[in-house]
Amino acid sequence: MKVPPSAGDSLQTLLARAETVLTRLESLLPAPLPEPNWKEKKRLGARIERGYRLACQLWITHDIELSQEATPLADVVAPGGVG
Repeated sequence: MKVPPSAGDSLQTLLARAETVLTRLESLLPAPLPEPNWKEKKRLGARIERGYRLACQLWITHDIELSQEATPLADVVAPGGVG
């Protein structure tokens, strides 16, 4: 299917504007957190895959949102200590 020149130009203009908007939005988003370090891997184990992190091990360079689940502590902490 051949697109008339005016429609093609309009589409290219729209795509260029959309790309500009996306670039601006991406610059507003915070960078992802760094990979877990060895201390987090040792302490948290498989919980890292579920999104758990040790806040004391992060170097925060932007605003973040923390959430705490209503999980009873006994379900998270192993008998005799953490982990």
